[in-house]
Amino acid sequence: MTMTFQTIDEACATLQNAGFTNIEAVDRHDWFRELAHWELEQLSGPRHREFVDQVGEEDVARAIDANRKLVAVTETGELRPSHLRAQWPE
Repeated sequence: MTMTFQTIDEACATLQNAGFTNIEAVDRHDWFRELAHWELEQLSGPRHREFVDQVGEEDVARAIDANRKLVAVTETGELRPSHLRAQWPE
């Protein structure tokens, strides 16, 4: 699977080009980066045994691997979650 991400400005421009108005964007990068770090810490640290007991070692290992990658792309800014809001003209 491949994904193509847009910057916040590009996403707003796409909405505008599609005819939307009153476009608002909120950059959630800092919050999401902190959340990704916290999730990785919980999976690999104090709650590791609890997660293993619930879903098994393989699933926890996959989740840790995925979260490490998530942390990496949030640190570089490659993944920059945002909330976009727009209206379709009446």
